[in-house]
Amino acid sequence: AACTSQQARSAALAQLLRCVPHAVLLEDGQGDISVLVSAAARPLVSADGAAAERLPGGCLLRRNDAAWLEALPQARHYLYPVHPSQSLLCSSTLASSLYLLLLTLAHRRYDDTLRLSDACSADTRPSAEEAQLWRAVVEAGLSDSHPEAHAARLKLWLPQRPPPV
Repeated sequence: AACTSQQARSAALAQLLRCVPHAVLLEDGQGDISVLVSAAARPLVSADGAAAERLPGGCLLRRNDAAWLEALPQARHYLYPVHPSQSLLCSSTLASSLYLLLLTLAHRRYDDTLRLSDACSADTRPSAEEAQLWRAVVEAGLSDSHPEAHAARLKLWLPQRPPPV
């Protein structure tokens, strides 16, 4: 049977959202699609008590971490416009890029992590939210010894290191 454009769209979106299964899809009157994701759900790579919800791919979401919630701004969500090609999510802030990167690491989607790493650098002091996300990225990396995880961490680390003297 032939694949309809609606089926192709659904398949493309499903592939795009494989690391954010807790997302809500939004579509405006012009057909533009965005993805709304709760920033209050802390992604974890390994089990962290009964308060976490296991997602496909081995990632856990912890929704009651008081310290995590405290570092978030008042708006506790990220909005990612979906590119018209439906091949990538667009992020408008460093924090939203880091959250998406953390989800790709937690789901061991190293190709996506490498693609996102270029959007995760800044030349300013991180906010409390950004610093928290960087710590979570480091924690996620500590429990993953896959060679591609090492490559992803190096690609993240190199632009952040201080210049040689």
